[in-house]
Amino acid sequence: MKLSIKLKNCFGISKLEKEFDFKNNINSVLIYAPNGTMKSSFAKTMLYLSKQDLPESKRPQTPCDLLDDTKTAVYEVKFDGVDISPENIYVMNGDEEIKDSSEKISTMLASRDLKQEYDRVYQSLDAEKKEFLRILKDVSHSSNCEEELVNTFKEDETDDLFSVLNRIKEELEQNYPNFGFKYNDIFDNKKDTVKIFLDKNISLLNEYITRYNNLISQSDFFSNDSRGAFGTYQAELIIKALGGNGFFHARHKLSLSRQNGISEITSKEDLENAYNQEIKKIAADNSLQKTLQKFDKAIGANEVLRVFKETITQKPHLIPFLNDYEKFRKETWYGYLHSIMDSVQSLLNSFELKKAELTEIRRRANEEKNTWKEIIKLYNNRFFVPFEAVLKNQDDVILKEKTPVVRFKYKNKSKSYEKEQILKVLSKGEQRALFILQFLFEIECRKKRTENNQLIVLDDISDSFDYKNKYAIIEYIKDITEKFNHLKIIILTHNYDFYRTVFSRLESKPIIRMAVKNDANEIELEEGKYVKSVFSKIMIKGVKDGNDTVFVSIIPWVRNLVEYTQSESSTDFNKLTSCLHIKPDTNTMLVKNVYQIISNNVKRCEGVAKYTTESTPIKDFIYQVADNLESEPNLNEIALENKTVFSMAIRLKLEEIMIPLLVGYESEINNIKKDQTAKLVEMLKKYKPADYDRMKSEIEQMLMMTPENIHVNSFMFEPLIDLSVVHLKKLYTEVKAL
Repeated sequence: MKLSIKLKNCFGISKLEKEFDFKNNINSVLIYAPNGTMKSSFAKTMLYLSKQDLPESKRPQTPCDLLDDTKTAVYEVKFDGVDISPENIYVMNGDEEIKDSSEKISTMLASRDLKQEYDRVYQSLDAEKKEFLRILKDVSHSSNCEEELVNTFKEDETDDLFSVLNRIKEELEQNYPNFGFKYNDIFDNKKDTVKIFLDKNISLLNEYITRYNNLISQSDFFSNDSRGAFGTYQAELIIKALGGNGFFHARHKLSLSRQNGISEITSKEDLENAYNQEIKKIAADNSLQKTLQKFDKAIGANEVLRVFKETITQKPHLIPFLNDYEKFRKETWYGYLHSIMDSVQSLLNSFELKKAELTEIRRRANEEKNTWKEIIKLYNNRFFVPFEAVLKNQDDVILKEKTPVVRFKYKNKSKSYEKEQILKVLSKGEQRALFILQFLFEIECRKKRTENNQLIVLDDISDSFDYKNKYAIIEYIKDITEKFNHLKIIILTHNYDFYRTVFSRLESKPIIRMAVKNDANEIELEEGKYVKSVFSKIMIKGVKDGNDTVFVSIIPWVRNLVEYTQSESSTDFNKLTSCLHIKPDTNTMLVKNVYQIISNNVKRCEGVAKYTTESTPIKDFIYQVADNLESEPNLNEIALENKTVFSMAIRLKLEEIMIPLLVGYESEINNIKKDQTAKLVEMLKKYKPADYDRMKSEIEQMLMMTPENIHVNSFMFEPLIDLSVVHLKKLYTEVKAL
């Protein structure tokens, strides 16, 4: 099985072409990529490929050159020459931000793609609902449109906006008028103040309605007799129906029967004027006015009722509707909703479409429930966090169907907590351990897809984990690489310790590579190094082979061995220190003297003839080796020995420049026992500020880029591995020019 990758102009990757041959039960590739090399760009490109089967609007950013959009991007990933299907690629990013718990996202557990699809559908529907409620609020001026509308038509506790609208949609097709008042001016849901007032003053209300109906029956515009009623409600329906559909523009007319004859209505304005005149005439009736005055006295100083009073005073024709308060409430909502019927229908259409999608996602999610049980058991057994995961069920706010969810219970405590609650008290590493559940689920699902090879890209998956959980995730990776040949894993990391640990723990050793950028800014994946004993496999072997670069770079290592086996006051330690700093004997220390110390302390380095007789001063030898590296056109970006030589040469060269500038301070210099380079810099800054300012840039780069000590301990030389040799080479050239 061969995996071929061809990328060009993909985010920060100018060019990357590589083929990996998975054979002899090798199922993984381990890539150490220093920051800024290729890791994030590679993961982003793979993520895009994993989503290519989605509509374009739902995909992540298309790979491109971020600085030059004229360059054509190429992104080809194939198994044995065949493009990998998007559903067979999975990317896990350890740096992915943990979602803000305030976001309105589902807590549904499903495979990553399934969950993302659910959240996308749900959030899209929620966004449409918010826009609908904004429009409805503009019409009704209700303080809480959704709650008040739902409560008006609720038939059981499971009702929500969608179920209510769906139930009343046929009624809304009737031509209900918008009565034109603010909902809460008459309907006060919080305390039912208006309703209580009307119930308490029912006799006044009936008195008003009786007189009002008598006036209607006597009107030559309205009527209310055995033949049928034509009141304000019916009149408003006609005005609305005829005013907006071109009736009068088509030169149609209405004939109104009056006591003094027939009058013709030829425009909407004429009809509204006739209606308003009759309303004013009725409202001016003395009996009605007296009843309103009684209402006013009963209302008193209550602010809610004062607003109600102002509303019915301005629209007295509404008072008869108050006789059946709840029916009027519904008709009021019918009127509001009918006036925005297009928005109602659009929301319901979206709901029906998305409901089908969500139902299908739910069905698939429930099929995965047993997988989650297995994963939670594995998670609780392997990962070290102060809580345990517990599988629960939770009703969905839209579909009211059940799907598996996880809650978290602190160990030794009975109460369980939602994810958002527990996130507040966890460390960053513990939070990442929590979210590793999603990764476990993805892999467990892909274990079962044996019909196709799966490409899994892990981008610094253990970043910020503590060691216990870092080893737990490595052990899990070990299990799947050994047991499932159809899972092919690319592990990307900029963490040197993680890189070494993964290699050492995996019994089926991965293909190891180190990412470097060449002079053309192209990515090359070179043979991986430094996964085993660097001292034994690289340093000692290099000295035995007569590699001058390695010979120079082993000096600080042996110095540390001498420190551990003898002491810092030993002769060997001081002589090797003179190879790293300008000391009184530095210029007289010869290569053969240094080699003798090395071979005395590291017996495996004995017997190299060229170093036994080499009489060049060690300082000059270090400069010669650094000069040779400086002249190489394509210097190995990874080789630790190259960076060590430059670091040593830069410090020696700067000390050699600084010491002569500090004439008169020799005794202070001679009393320096440790951290000589840093102390010389401080002296130069103090005693020779002009010279310090002249060299400030080079000095600061030296302090930043070259480590104070290079220890045998692997952690201490990690900064050198991460540091670009190009920068060290450039700094060495600049220091030589001082």
